[in-house]
Amino acid sequence: MTESNQQALAARADQSLALVRALGLAPQAWGVVALTLLDRVDAMLAIKEVATGRYVHANARMAALIGRPVEGLTDEDWLPPEACGALRGADQSAMVQTVPQVSEHRIELEGARHEFTVTRLPLAAADGSAARYLCSVWIDVTAQRQGEVQLQLALRQLEEQQQANEALRREMQDSGLRDSVTGLYQRGHFDDQLRREV
Repeated sequence: MTESNQQALAARADQSLALVRALGLAPQAWGVVALTLLDRVDAMLAIKEVATGRYVHANARMAALIGRPVEGLTDEDWLPPEACGALRGADQSAMVQTVPQVSEHRIELEGARHEFTVTRLPLAAADGSAARYLCSVWIDVTAQRQGEVQLQLALRQLEEQQQANEALRREMQDSGLRDSVTGLYQRGHFDDQLRREV
């Protein structure tokens, strides 16, 4: 992480500390608030050690996704190989940024395809040195994406049905003017058109 990134993270930490002091909160209040809110919104939280890529902490939802205790595992221990490269690239990109980085990942787990929105942020070291840990918050958006696909399909079907109804309406409107056997316009319509032209 560059020096400017470290300064930006330090500035955010100072802001957070100033708010805690201004509100008279216990220093650990932000951590409690963050973890509680993440659990309430069904978010999965994981913290990795940057140097090794090993998970050092995960909440219960993340452990449930992985299907076993997370501490000490790497992405290669629970993900298909094709997903690991994309996650590693997103992790490395997040480590050099000053703002949280958001990426989307499609991962096949136990025969089911899942879609996640993952937000990553390096955790600043207390001594001001380079960040050693990366925090990631995973949101499963699979159901939302499936709903969007179904909605698009329903919309397309409605548009097709509307076009078919419009064609049928025009045909019905026109059928009163045409002879059903020959398909030619009725004499009355023909005479009316002829009068308009003359």
